[in-house]
Parts: sequence; structure tokens; C-alpha cells
Amino acid sequence: MALSIAASMASGLRENFGTMTKPLHSGRAASNGVAAALLARGGFTASDSGLEAPRGFFSAAGGGFAAERIEGRLGRPFFLRDPGVSIKPYPSGSLAHPAMDVMLDLARGHDLEPGRIERIEVGTNSNVPNALIHHRPVTGLQGKFSMEYCIATCAVRRRAGLAEFTDEAVLDPGIQRFLPKVDLVVAPDLETLGYQHVRSRVIVTMKDGGRAGGEAEWARGYPAMPMTEAELTAKFTECAAEAIPVARAAEAAEAIGFLAEAETVTKTLALLTAGETAGEQQ
Repeated sequence: MALSIAASMASGLRENFGTMTKPLHSGRAASNGVAAALLARGGFTASDSGLEAPRGFFSAAGGGFAAERIEGRLGRPFFLRDPGVSIKPYPSGSLAHPAMDVMLDLARGHDLEPGRIERIEVGTNSNVPNALIHHRPVTGLQGKFSMEYCIATCAVRRRAGLAEFTDEAVLDPGIQRFLPKVDLVVAPDLETLGYQHVRSRVIVTMKDGGRAGGEAEWARGYPAMPMTEAELTAKFTECAAEAIPVARAAEAAEAIGFLAEAETVTKTLALLTAGETAGEQQ
């Protein structure tokens, strides 16, 4: 375990998807970035060509680099401005999200009853199964990186929130029986689009021979398909309620909405502070 964790600390490994070490990738990267900035500000020295030199990061980690894709492009534009910020609608691997959107729309729009479903085929490019590596998950963390589970919970429960990615939710007998009905396949026409696309195709075949299907390039929450204010508030409240009382989470969401007009952030920060105050209940 220690060797595998240390290996991920060095670079981040997909092999650790579906374990506690996956979110450690992002946290460790952020921590290292802050530490590097503080050290540099304090006068700590390093090579001025640590990225592009023959013995630098690009050669060591990637075998080289294309200078024309880097030079003069920093901040032109910054990604946060164009295409903009993406907000994940579901607490799982984002490569599953377009297909999850389609499955939820099909289940709700056609009122698909799980017991009537014979098979669900999810077509994607090969980058998707390379990241969503758990085909028969048995833990909540594995479920986050399982297209089969993500589609199953959308089809059976018509939900994919925090409560659906616990060990208990993944091990639910009804879900485990449903998992073999979901097939993740590489579709040749979607593969030719390239990995910059996340287009997914979902085809549901019913036991009576009926079929329903759909495709999506992006999921809700992408800049091209922003979440509604109601969806954003619901997501924030669900997440915040893990740390603060539900009523305070709702109050905090409203306060954040008016943050630009606030004279001080003191009240908003107080609302976001974990721990109950007198009279509050989860």
C-alpha cells in the first residue's frame, strides 16, 4: 500500500482510481504547488529550465514536448475564462457523465422500469474504459470509476448523488444483479472523433424488444451546458450538509449568491464553519 501511494505521489496513477489515493492526487498536486510558490518566494533556488531542458520534466515524464503548443500561449486565454469552469453534476469520474445524463433522461422520459430492461449498451471511445476501470465494483470508491455502476444507479434509482456512492449503495443486491446488463463498448465511429471528445451513446433494449437511446457530447455542468441555479444550489447543499447542518447549508448557498454585493465575507464564512451552534440539528 505504501509503495502504491508513494508511486501516485510522484505523478498520479490511473491504477489507483477507485481507491482513497485517487483524490490524494489532486490534493497532493495543490499542496506541492503552494509549497513550491512559498519556497520560491523565500529565495529557494531551482533550475530556470526545469520543464523544457533535456533532463527536465517534459522529457522525463512524457518523452519530450511540442514547443509551439506552449510558447506564447500562457494566459491566452486562461482556461478558467475560456472555455470556462466545469462543475461536476455527479460525484464520480467525469468520463461517465455524458452517458449518465442520457440514461437519466431516458429513464425519466420513457419511464423505464428496471425489471423490463434486458440490456444497456454504452458506446464510447477507448479513453473511457482506460479510466473507468472497475466493471464489477464492490465499494463506493470503485463505483465512482465504473461506467456499469454509474449507469445502473441512474437506471434503477434515477439518482446519482453522494448517497449512491457509498459501499452499501454499491453492494445493494438489486444493483449487483443489474450490473451485468450494462455493457461498455468502444464504438468505432466515436473512437475516430479523438479523445478531446467525450461523446457517449446509450442504447437500452427492453425485454419486449423495444429500444430507446440517445447520445451526448458533454454533460450538464460543462460551460456549453451550464447547470441551472436550482441544480447548483442542490449540489452545494448536498455537499455542504456533510459538514454543517442542512438549514445552515441552505442559508450559506443563498449568502454565496449575493457575495459580490456583500460588504464583508465574515457572515458567509461563519455559515460555512463546521460545527453546530445552539439549536441546530443535522
